[in-house]
Amino acid sequence: MSFLLAGLSYAGASSQGSLRVPAGQKPTYDRVERAAMEWENGAQSSVAAQPALSNLDPETVRKSKSAFKYHDPKEQFSGIDLEHFVHAQNRLAERLLSEDQLDGLLQYLKISRSASIDQDYQMIYEALIRNGYTKEIVDLINADTYEDPRLAIEIVGQNKNPRAQSVIEAGANSIDAIRASWDGYKGSLIGQIGKGVKQILDWLEATGKDRVDVFTGRQDVFYQLTILRDYQGQDYIQIKAIGSTAFQKATGQTMSHGTFIRVKVQTAIPCIQDETDDQRRNSQASLQAGIHRSFPYEISVRLTTRTEKDSSPVEVNGFESKMIIVAPAVPEKTWEETGGQVSFNFTGHVLEIMDNGTGMDAVTLSRMFVPKQGSKRPKFLSGDASQAKLARVKVVRDKSLPHQVSFARNGRVAIVVDILSEISTAATMSGGLLLEFGSLLDVDESWEQIVVPTNLKPGGGIQFSAYASAHYFTNCRPHFSFE
Repeated sequence: MSFLLAGLSYAGASSQGSLRVPAGQKPTYDRVERAAMEWENGAQSSVAAQPALSNLDPETVRKSKSAFKYHDPKEQFSGIDLEHFVHAQNRLAERLLSEDQLDGLLQYLKISRSASIDQDYQMIYEALIRNGYTKEIVDLINADTYEDPRLAIEIVGQNKNPRAQSVIEAGANSIDAIRASWDGYKGSLIGQIGKGVKQILDWLEATGKDRVDVFTGRQDVFYQLTILRDYQGQDYIQIKAIGSTAFQKATGQTMSHGTFIRVKVQTAIPCIQDETDDQRRNSQASLQAGIHRSFPYEISVRLTTRTEKDSSPVEVNGFESKMIIVAPAVPEKTWEETGGQVSFNFTGHVLEIMDNGTGMDAVTLSRMFVPKQGSKRPKFLSGDASQAKLARVKVVRDKSLPHQVSFARNGRVAIVVDILSEISTAATMSGGLLLEFGSLLDVDESWEQIVVPTNLKPGGGIQFSAYASAHYFTNCRPHFSFE
């Protein structure tokens, strides 16, 4: 679709990124409107006729000022490169389009300007998914502002095991999605903004078939996001609207809402840890153990795991043996009350995580793999906000678990510490003990350390309740970083 480049030129640095009409023509958006009509009438069929572009090395794609498209009919996939998509999402999220660009984009998408700029952007996200992201529309959003977002660093970085963490993060997001529907529990969020579930892309290899699919349904609207890695190792993304039948076929459930993540890889995932090697460091069994280690105390959502060796799903958080010693000030709902379920299924070539939560809207799904644009931004707490968070602090005992202390943030265990040998057995209770700090517990983005603030001033925000436990934390220094 060369119509856009022929009809419009980008004037970024000299005109704040606004669209410029060629000399001698009136500064109207007639050409944008005609371009939109051409796009609506024939663009998508022309994309379908394109051959798969598998000869572009990732460095060429990353350095290009314009986006690249990739089409593979065998994989039922037609998308654009992830780097330029991410840059476009950042421009939309940060409201970086000039007034001229916003008007041009709305007219291009056949959207009438509303009374609210937030509503304008919401309609843009919905239209982009409904009609499909194309190279031309991404280039229009990016203008000449594109810079390499360095996704390899931003998404995976130096985390020791991004693949394992991505599965746990997916589970944490699922619990969030279920909690989001509870009355009085709005805004309860596990984790912090960071790499999170985005690290799931580390599972993909340059096979042309490795892919991540995310199916989500919310208020009778259903979407599918797909990221495919080509033969050169370049990631391409596609987001589209689907029907309820397609959603239920993918999930295998008669669900009207929720999210289903599926990772398909060509390299086999070992069933047990003894079968792993330098290239395949994670087994189905180790992924399963990580889930059981992270959520054993969750009481409001039922979690199950299943590997190839399991004849039936394995319960993660049995409720029979749990005793709440210090109850939260805000009553929690039980699994019987919420009906919330999260399941993890692992086989030799497929990982699946499914929940029956609220699902994602167009904005949330579009930003799912965009670094630093998640919904879990940490906030400074003071006054009423801090008291609300303190109301969710609790202590739980489970006599069926090992003799350890677990430190948790909103239901997810961050660190597990063995009871110190110098402490008398008579002075402790048998089983495991959970110290739930909610959002007051700060962790690094890899969830490998608890961050204990030691520079707080009296009266200056939250006085971290662990001050009283500073000596204990100090003795367990390898597990913590002090800032």
